Amino acid sequence: MANKDLIASFIYEQIVEERPIFRKYSGTKAEKMPKELLRMEAEKRGLFVREDSSVKHRYEILDEGGHFIGDFRALYTSANAVVATVISANKDLTKSFLNANGVPTPRGISFASSQFAVAKAYMSSQGTPMVLKPVKGNAGKGVAVNLRSVKQLEEAFRMVKGDDPKQRYILEEYVEGIDLRIYVVHGRVVAAASRIPAHVIGNGRDDIHSLIIEANKIRGEHPHHRAFPLQADWEMLSRMGIDGSYRPKDSEVVVLNYVFNIHKGGYCLDVTDSICDSIKEVAISAASAVPGTEVVGVDMYVTSLQDATNSVVLELNHHGNFMIHHFPAYGHERNVASAILDEIVRQFEEKQRQQKAVGYSPM
Repeated sequence: MANKDLIASFIYEQIVEERPIFRKYSGTKAEKMPKELLRMEAEKRGLFVREDSSVKHRYEILDEGGHFIGDFRALYTSANAVVATVISANKDLTKSFLNANGVPTPRGISFASSQFAVAKAYMSSQGTPMVLKPVKGNAGKGVAVNLRSVKQLEEAFRMVKGDDPKQRYILEEYVEGIDLRIYVVHGRVVAAASRIPAHVIGNGRDDIHSLIIEANKIRGEHPHHRAFPLQADWEMLSRMGIDGSYRPKDSEVVVLNYVFNIHKGGYCLDVTDSICDSIKEVAISAASAVPGTEVVGVDMYVTSLQDATNSVVLELNHHGNFMIHHFPAYGHERNVASAILDEIVRQFEEKQRQQKAVGYSPM
């Protein structure tokens, strides 16, 4: 997940050397939620969005004649087949589809709560750091990383174990790499972003505490970052001889934690124009591995933006949050909502052509 030298070097290359400007956005977070982004894109096309009073968070897209075009509910859209969405919600099942289609994934096993002995035996046989996560889950909930012993696995399992003996989990190798979320729509990469962990960059004068305070002030100008201040893993930093009084050298990168998540103080960096074609091909192959998937966020780890050799696909997100592409902290904005609406309309028009071809006329 996080090779410390690799991640620090990546941040240095992308932030210190490239010097991108931290993007600031006016308005509120509510104005920039997926439903509003999709609504605006629909209205640009002369379409209408109507809230479904019987289903919470569901919205229907209608044309001028009131014909149903498609719908979206929270981050899920009608662009994907229902069966594909069900599969993507199950990490174990998704992985079987990816493996069957030759898409690289971390090695590992799945097991039920009642089969924990199997997991311990597997852990003992590997001799490498592992990751434990529930088969069904999102936003990193219940995920334990960098487990290096059976004892640590037992402790992690006690923390995440539920009451259901049939609840399933995945135990897989701890992969080192740069985090990527690649959004694929109808076989085409429309956006790619790297979620880089919380960090500060030294100026040769200020200590860590001061740098964190200043960084959080800057984050306050971003509607999707301001709610999640930098979180330092002081225990990890202390093992490196770093505390709040440490004064980093000018341009020195100090990674505060190695969690690739904005909720932990991470940043979203657009890399759409930086990733090589081979990485895009892996993402597209992953999206097509589950039939009925037309709109999806592909989560990957790579060791270089210019080489797919060591890349692995972690999961497919049919409910992938595309706001990070519309409002990155650094880099260009990518209009994923527009691409999603294009696909919903494309499917509607294709269905109309098919119906016309067989002489079907809707009532």
